[in-house]
Amino acid sequence: AARPQNNLFFAGEHCSKYPAWLQGSIESALEAIYDIASHEVTQKATTYSVNTTQNVNIQKTQNRQLATVA
Repeated sequence: AARPQNNLFFAGEHCSKYPAWLQGSIESALEAIYDIASHEVTQKATTYSVNTTQNVNIQKTQNRQLATVA
């Protein structure tokens, strides 16, 4: 199986060392099952309002501009 991305896991023959073979899909599935079973959640998802996120991005952009001007 391919390396997981946060809580998204990849499996299938295309992710294995035996692409286009049934053996590759079986091994990839077993590896993905093991990865899922041993996966630890690192952090719960949080939500932010759109305005808060936009304000933070605007502030970061302004700080960058001030840093280059000064």
